[in-house]
Amino acid sequence: LRIFYQRLWDLAFGQPDPEHHEVILLVSLLYYSCAMLLGRGLRHCVRRLITPTLGKSVASCLLDLVTTFQVCACSLENGVIRKHYGMPAYLCTLLLLGVWHSGTLGDACGNPCGSWRQFVLGKARLSGTLIRMSLQMLAGAMAYRYARCCWWRLGLSSEHEMRYRITGCSSDLAVPVGAGFSIEAFATGLDLLVGLCVFSSGLRWERFQPLIKVLISTLLTYCGLHLTGMYVNPANATAQTFGCEGSQPWEHVTVYWLGPLAGVTGAVQAHRRWLGGHPAVKLDSVAADVAGAALRSSDRLVRRRLYSDNNSTDCLDAGVAAEMSDLIETLKGQKQL
Repeated sequence: LRIFYQRLWDLAFGQPDPEHHEVILLVSLLYYSCAMLLGRGLRHCVRRLITPTLGKSVASCLLDLVTTFQVCACSLENGVIRKHYGMPAYLCTLLLLGVWHSGTLGDACGNPCGSWRQFVLGKARLSGTLIRMSLQMLAGAMAYRYARCCWWRLGLSSEHEMRYRITGCSSDLAVPVGAGFSIEAFATGLDLLVGLCVFSSGLRWERFQPLIKVLISTLLTYCGLHLTGMYVNPANATAQTFGCEGSQPWEHVTVYWLGPLAGVTGAVQAHRRWLGGHPAVKLDSVAADVAGAALRSSDRLVRRRLYSDNNSTDCLDAGVAAEMSDLIETLKGQKQL
């Protein structure tokens, strides 16, 4: 297959590349496409087959497993891009993958930090959170096996064949454990704060929030890549560097697990204390106020009908309808804020 790709490129462009960069790029694009299609197909199967039979809770856990598998599988190929095409191509790949994932994964979570965030917000129990995070860690290991056994083993390019033959690895941790812990915690917390905050009250700006979040994540990766690898994803970090030469297992757990989880906890607490809390909490309180006002308006309508003639009923209905319209507009305004 590798020879076929090389001959196809030579036939199309007439100038063979001695390092076969074009062949490597074609194989990488094929790898990304297959990983995304596999993840999409598995999520479709979970929604169609698992949700009606085993319930939404089990399906939600499996969706997180599949999504984490896809995210980690794509991340495993990013090193090939950086090695052969440089940092600009690597950053563009991160940006494109981030935009694609944010637009296609839906409510599924490809990072254990997302599951931990639900627990910190009080939306999930500790036992369920630990089960979900364990499944996501398993998904990272599955992604590595998928890349190694289903792709690198085929030797579609010289680079992928070499990756299969290499059995050892080196840790990306290039700073002391305390510094690595702080870097991963800060990056994860900042990334989460960007997701929690709404940049503007206008709906026009809300459309750009995922793109802004991806841009900030890419910038954080660029700043910390040479320090810790800037994984900001415990499952991905474990799949790629756990047990590698240069760091002990307890150092890996401290930096790549405890660091991001501490960053999530700190970001949620900071958002609650200094940035006004989670938008959903605000919206629930406003909705409760509007519901109470609606009940009071309905009660006034009933009492007025008892003491009014039929000719004035339509006017009263119109008045209450106007009140309800104002309340709905108030709710919409609060939702935008």
